[in-house]
Amino acid sequence: MDRRVYQYYVEGECEKNFLSSFMHAKSSEYIIHPGKIEKLNPVTSKISETKARTIKRDTRIVFVFDTDVENTSILEENIKTLKRIAFIEGKDIIFLMSVKRFEEEIVFSCSNIKDVKGLIKLFNSQGLSAFKTDFSHCKNLEDKLKQAGFEIKTMWIRSASQPFDKFENGGKHIIIKDN
Repeated sequence: MDRRVYQYYVEGECEKNFLSSFMHAKSSEYIIHPGKIEKLNPVTSKISETKARTIKRDTRIVFVFDTDVENTSILEENIKTLKRIAFIEGKDIIFLMSVKRFEEEIVFSCSNIKDVKGLIKLFNSQGLSAFKTDFSHCKNLEDKLKQAGFEIKTMWIRSASQPFDKFENGGKHIIIKDN
């Protein structure tokens, strides 16, 4: 098993709860590498030099974000800051890009759901905004998604469109077998 520290920078509360749930999964065939999760959208928010200095060598940085914006300049600046200040190598930066939004990425990975409306229905939510709140606070996320035919190994595997197509979607790099 990979012994490096994983530092996740996530866009929102849904991604944070998802990762946390699958880091501590009990029944899943696959789980996600454990690590520290911080809410910071790497596409729209800069990682300060001060924050970068606190990152230890041999840390794997995982950026989790949607691809529904048209600009990667802040993301690219964050990558440069991490390489320059924290001495993080390019191979140790993993991109988990939701094509286009996180909800759509979940739907893609669920064989029993056809669209975001089906996902909203699964959580008995009253619209997309309520779904995000319900998803963020769900304590049995693994079981709930299992009902929808969720396969974690299909999360974050699709290629994103421009301007994100220059980054590899790295879902396979955070999933480990639960031995």
